[in-house]
Amino acid sequence: MSRPAIQLLVSAINARRLRPQTDTSPSPTLQQDAKNQAQPPTSQHLNNSTTFDSRSKKRHKLTMAPLPSDLHPDMLATNLQLLAHTPPEEPLTIYDGLVGAVISNGDSFVTSPNARIIPYPPLGGNRDVYIRENLRYGDDDPLQWPQPVIPGYKYLCAIPLPPLDPTADTAIMWWMPQKDDFDQGGVGLSGVGRFRQYSLQRLRDVSSSLLERSQADGLSFDYHAQRATDYRDVIRHNLYRLECYKSSFTTMQRSVRHLQRAYLELTALVEWHTTIKFRIAELEPSQAARSCARTIGGFTPSPVVADYLFRAGIRVWLIRPYSELPNVHIRKVCAFILPENLIVVKAPFHRLTAIYTGSNFDPEKYIQIMRVAVLSVPRIRLVIEDEIVNSQLIQIAP
Repeated sequence: MSRPAIQLLVSAINARRLRPQTDTSPSPTLQQDAKNQAQPPTSQHLNNSTTFDSRSKKRHKLTMAPLPSDLHPDMLATNLQLLAHTPPEEPLTIYDGLVGAVISNGDSFVTSPNARIIPYPPLGGNRDVYIRENLRYGDDDPLQWPQPVIPGYKYLCAIPLPPLDPTADTAIMWWMPQKDDFDQGGVGLSGVGRFRQYSLQRLRDVSSSLLERSQADGLSFDYHAQRATDYRDVIRHNLYRLECYKSSFTTMQRSVRHLQRAYLELTALVEWHTTIKFRIAELEPSQAARSCARTIGGFTPSPVVADYLFRAGIRVWLIRPYSELPNVHIRKVCAFILPENLIVVKAPFHRLTAIYTGSNFDPEKYIQIMRVAVLSVPRIRLVIEDEIVNSQLIQIAP
């Protein structure tokens, strides 16, 4: 073999030895990224100078726009990048934001220390609350959309989200009955029928578990004791109606929806009085919970409320006037998630009269929504009539 050929062969062997071997196992970065997606941001994340998104652990260069000295709402509305006016190495606190967005007129902005999206807040002092095609109340419904956190109804931010597995037992509490669930056989009247036993049994099994849990020994609902009793009565009464009464298809759907509302709100109430309020008390201010619960979350203009929801592991969105922006650090500017892209907001063919018109920060809105569910339960009517007065007197400590 000639000398040039030998040198070529030696070079090829050396190149093969030095070639990096392919690693088929997941890299540590990808493993950590999957962990970050499974867990919400903690105080360690908040103090990290790197910006993260929900998909990868890459550095993002924020487009910094220095704040003008004469900042006013029009400027903020037309230049959203003013939110990102601080350098990326600036550490975050819970009063800052992993994400931030500007409310359309620029008067206010929204941030969150533990969520990576921002639903559009249901604000306004003259909102009409009315039933929609799915027998819910659109973005005014705490079962479907985050609401302002107000005294007497703080627990509503703990309403669970639908399970990721649509075949889970509890998934039926977000299910809308269809014609197949309505049996008209043997009734003898057109348009009148019964609820199918299979679906009824699923509702009964899931409800029974919560009813038992809500009456466990040693569980105290304090100032919510009467409301817990009302929720239980609505569940029992509508289970009885679905089992024993013949009705129209629409009436059957409404009974299911009333039962689901009582179930989901009672679930949040039980969780608040068994877990959340103790978690808040155990953690120091600004200390993050180990994980975020899969709950609806809530909006608040109060940094104090934002702090204890952050400690409780509940997603919270803090609304503030534009004048506070110079003191706030925001990692990422994002667009609002609009209700019409996620939930049913369309009114029925014949829109019904609004059950409430007013501010979303008024507890009467929730009283009126629940009133619709309990009108068929005679014992509860007098209690609901007193709720408006009583709710004004309740001041719930975190």
